[in-house]
Amino acid sequence: MEKIAATLPDNRFGIRDLSLMTLHFAIAGREHELAHLRVRDIAEDPEGRGLIVDVWVSKRPPARLKFPSVRAPRCAR
Repeated sequence: MEKIAATLPDNRFGIRDLSLMTLHFAIAGREHELAHLRVRDIAEDPEGRGLIVDVWVSKRPPARLKFPSVRAPRCAR
């Protein structure tokens, strides 16, 4: 992940890609689970400990999962 993060551009598209990559790693999900996320499925934890993400998991109803704040390191170029 660090090698991929180092190649991402330092603009909003790079931030988007880094966020999606980190979220995909955190949920350890399949591609379709990440692809079906909507903005309304992601919220900040009221206690400030990270994000609350509603993820559609295969054939089960959505599960509310809490993820701690994950900060991917930005490598110096």
